[in-house]
Amino acid sequence: MDSLPQEVRDVTSRLSADYLIHDLQTGHFVTVLRFISPLMVRLGVPERRFYQLLAAVLSDYMNKHPQMAERFALFSLFRPQIIRVVLNPVKLTWPDLDGGSRMLPNYLENLQNPLWLVTQEYES
Repeated sequence: MDSLPQEVRDVTSRLSADYLIHDLQTGHFVTVLRFISPLMVRLGVPERRFYQLLAAVLSDYMNKHPQMAERFALFSLFRPQIIRVVLNPVKLTWPDLDGGSRMLPNYLENLQNPLWLVTQEYES
């Protein structure tokens, strides 16, 4: 952000790492990996096994890139809970649909993170 002009920084919403990681979780895991789900079902792979495989791949990647350990910790995919975001009610009640301000989602209660759950099975 420091490299951006001040006028851009002034109008840019800053979200914490907890909320930024949500974009990865929904933007990639939900919108991309969800297409793998029907194939996994057809192949007889249980959902729990899918998350075990995903956790193993992510852990392997993180182990191969130790120089990124600080970033991996900041944007952890293995936290016990993940944020549940509700956007549709915000869209329905947003007063400035034609303005220049940015609509931000509502962050509600957290959900159990399946990646964390399957890693706890290994540690137990």
